[in-house]
Amino acid sequence: MLDNDAQERLQNLTIEEVFQAVKEFKECSKIAEDTGEEVSLIDKPGVLPLRLIFSNVPDVAGPSSTIKLIPDPLAVCYIWKMNPGLYKVLTEKGAVKKDLLAQSLQQVISSLRDIADEVKHSQGDVVKDILFEHKQFLEMLTSPDRDIPSFIDKQTNVEGFIHLVLKDIKKLHPEIYQQYQRLCRSITGDTPLTQAVKRTISHKYFSGNIKSFCPMYLPDIFASPQYQVMGKNPKHQLMLLDMIGLCNYLAGSRKGSSIETNGFHYTWSDCRVEVSEDTFQKGVDDIIARGWFKVIGRVQMDDGRLVKMYVPSTDWKTKQVSEDELLRIQQYKAGKQERLKDSKHRYKDRALKTGCETESSNDIGHT
Repeated sequence: MLDNDAQERLQNLTIEEVFQAVKEFKECSKIAEDTGEEVSLIDKPGVLPLRLIFSNVPDVAGPSSTIKLIPDPLAVCYIWKMNPGLYKVLTEKGAVKKDLLAQSLQQVISSLRDIADEVKHSQGDVVKDILFEHKQFLEMLTSPDRDIPSFIDKQTNVEGFIHLVLKDIKKLHPEIYQQYQRLCRSITGDTPLTQAVKRTISHKYFSGNIKSFCPMYLPDIFASPQYQVMGKNPKHQLMLLDMIGLCNYLAGSRKGSSIETNGFHYTWSDCRVEVSEDTFQKGVDDIIARGWFKVIGRVQMDDGRLVKMYVPSTDWKTKQVSEDELLRIQQYKAGKQERLKDSKHRYKDRALKTGCETESSNDIGHT
């Protein structure tokens, strides 16, 4: 956290002062190594510039102690903004990585998502504070009128806020934005879209062989007989997509979660489809019977309720559909095709009729 005094020192700090601080630090380390005794750095005013820039400058230099100084992202961000000359030299000398700010941005965004996830899945009206240094960091990168929240509650739209932050940075600091995007791609070696898809549990459990411009699960689900036969109860289909959506979210963002091992709960209160409690239970039973998910047990909630825990399943790919259900699907598709053919003729007739009426009107106008 940078107070006003630290900000003023960083703004006026010169590379000569930094070099002198490094020299004094090395001298103290050499003395400690030669004498075999620790040398205090607290009373060395020349070392102060290092304390401003690096977060792990020790109080003493010990014998045979090799210390790799770690830059303080907040201090580096302030130098980058207010003291560009010093920032250029620090990056050229390798004391600060050129993509440090992009790395810090990625860490801050990850922290916001972790906090939001913790709040979302906590009982009651939980409020979690955002680290003040993270708030300061975002304030330095975004537009002056961007309101940076101090806390996150269950009503906070964190993803919407992150979108606005990245939009600001893309406009104001395109180099940092591009570094951030490259950093995100480097995690999986894919494009941001493919990377996001592969983080979803759907890519593993609900994808088949359908070719698409991105490996989303929806084409495979819609084409499967197991999904199509659920069309008799469309709300069951909506519940399936809702359940997969919740599973994706937990698998991709819940810190330390393991959906495939520990499972997740999906209760009527979790369901975002407008259904009665009775319809909800029938829908879940239908989803389980079709092989989309499995029940692995029950757990007791904080309020004493026992809820079922589900894990995603690939059984839907091999589950058999009854002959009656297949017949209904075939009849529906055949009827749909006939209707579409009939519609083409009707549209053609209507166009011809409209054209004739137009010509007649023109003839009347010329009479």
